[in-house]
Amino acid sequence: MRKLLIFNDTSRYQHYGCDLVMESVFRNLRNRKQAPLSVHWVGTAVETRFDKIIRRHPDAAAIIVNGEGVIHHDRKHAKGLASLARRAGANGLPAYLINAALFDNSAALYRDLAHYQAVYVRDGASLREARVHGIDAQLVPDLSFDSIAAFALPDRTRAGTLVTDSVHPALSAELAALARQTQSGWMPMRRRIAMPASWMRWFGAQRFVRRVAACEQVLTGRFHAVTTCIATRTPFLAMSSNTPKIEALLDDVFGQDERVVPSLAALRERLQQGATTFREVEMQAIAAYLTRGTASTRQMFDHVAHATASQQNVEPSA
Repeated sequence: MRKLLIFNDTSRYQHYGCDLVMESVFRNLRNRKQAPLSVHWVGTAVETRFDKIIRRHPDAAAIIVNGEGVIHHDRKHAKGLASLARRAGANGLPAYLINAALFDNSAALYRDLAHYQAVYVRDGASLREARVHGIDAQLVPDLSFDSIAAFALPDRTRAGTLVTDSVHPALSAELAALARQTQSGWMPMRRRIAMPASWMRWFGAQRFVRRVAACEQVLTGRFHAVTTCIATRTPFLAMSSNTPKIEALLDDVFGQDERVVPSLAALRERLQQGATTFREVEMQAIAAYLTRGTASTRQMFDHVAHATASQQNVEPSA
């Protein structure tokens, strides 16, 4: 088996969407006889530690960087992740960027991204941004879809409304108040209790997906709540996140983003207008999107596994 070093592992973020993404990464690589090993977690500095990490793993065949939700606004962490391919190349290692969302970055950051052997972005807006900067990226939907597809969801009658939080604290407080006022369910996307064991995180993510699948509708400010709604065919209304990532996803799926509302007042107005049930054309669009996503996800992991096949075979680390 070939050891692949995973950078920007988001599973310790205590977030159900991140758990779903990382489950897909590890399951798909292991199923292709790779040995993925997390060596860097989201939110921790990587620039000063990279060379030390590489020296600890001289048997590594490649590095995989999870670009989930962090390469935007030219932030320091975004620049650090972008630079990893160049640093890996200096150590004779290929680098692959997967599940990336790109928004409002500098030309210098995109020059660094060009050093990756392959760049996989999760939405069409990111694909266009990459190609404007000369990066031949490929589109693969967010990996949470792949994890949810593996669930055996119970066939039950849907009931009630579920409200989730937002990346914006003030909006989260307003959404929580809305849930109380409408006597709706309330479930923040971030766990209150740390779950160090991977099986515990996976159990929590499954619980979230099943709760969404049991609802008549979801009101949310979270990108991964929207992916869960789409994957489980649960009607929803959403509010914008810290980048236009929800709008970009809905444009990919439906060709428009009318399920995103600009304010809490607009959200209340939409609710007063009646049900948020999916139209038949939306259900057809979801089915087509998920079918394309299944194929492109498989192709991406097949490519990564094949491309690292010439590297040294190693046993998985404990």
